[in-house]
Amino acid sequence: MRAWMVRGGRQGQREQAALSEGRALIGWSELGDLSGSSRDQIRDAVSAEYPDESNHLIGNWTGQLDRFVNEMLVGDIVVMPLKSDGLLAIGTIQSDYGFDSHGSGEHFRQVEWRQTDVDRATLKHDIRASLGSLLTVCELARFGAAERLLNVQDGGVDPGPRRDGGPLPSSIAGLSPDTRTPMTVRELLDLAGVDRRTAQTVASIDELLQNAGLISVPPITDAAIDEQIVITPIDDGLREHRDGIHSSAEGSEADHSVGYRIHQIPSPRTGIGLP
Repeated sequence: MRAWMVRGGRQGQREQAALSEGRALIGWSELGDLSGSSRDQIRDAVSAEYPDESNHLIGNWTGQLDRFVNEMLVGDIVVMPLKSDGLLAIGTIQSDYGFDSHGSGEHFRQVEWRQTDVDRATLKHDIRASLGSLLTVCELARFGAAERLLNVQDGGVDPGPRRDGGPLPSSIAGLSPDTRTPMTVRELLDLAGVDRRTAQTVASIDELLQNAGLISVPPITDAAIDEQIVITPIDDGLREHRDGIHSSAEGSEADHSVGYRIHQIPSPRTGIGLP
């Protein structure tokens, strides 16, 4: 089972039809029926219909159409962000690709929309960030998204990313002061109840960690948003930091590379050393 985001149009123009007809709908109706088309055939059709577009854009559209036509499977989860009210619709794909030639023509997948009023805040930060993609069709493949969205579709909560060590607590206060807990920076932001890593939120998180007897190794300002850090008891974290500095100092003392000041380097105007 995989999970997909399918937008209902740049302005949300396909959302209500998608919900009322029980479908996921996408644009590019000028291409006509793509049933049985391979990725290369889809690219040829896109290139022929939009000859003035760049190769990059042709490739982008081809990838999205190929996912919708060929990669999605019955039973996969689909999410449609709703422009109309800022909520999310979540459902299960019920059919193979089809093209409705009536009216303006529509590329579609039948979908059983199980939830049509899911608050974005129901989802953890990592999936919400994935839903920020500007693509019309994209896969939500990271952090066990499919199983988590299935849980939300069935009326449950987003349990967060799959973890070997079990789920994280609901807040920083629930972390053990005696245990090293690996997580991503994004997960730590989620525990702190903030969306962005600003100077103010970083200071607040550092204070919350210290109050809990903990420290981040490395500091959250030194890691990428989805990079793993380890929330560590303060004494252990400070010791690791001190040892790291000591090791760096030893390495610098052992390195006897020759260096020159700028004024010691001969000017090119003095020639190239010819006799």
